[in-house]
Amino acid sequence: SKPAGNDVIGIDLGTTNSCVAVMEGK
Repeated sequence: SKPAGNDVIGIDLGTTNSCVAVMEGK
């Protein structure tokens, strides 16, 4: 069972942004 779609999208975007920030930092 998934939580609200917006919550899932928010988590996905947050994770993606974190990964991008790390990649840009290196």
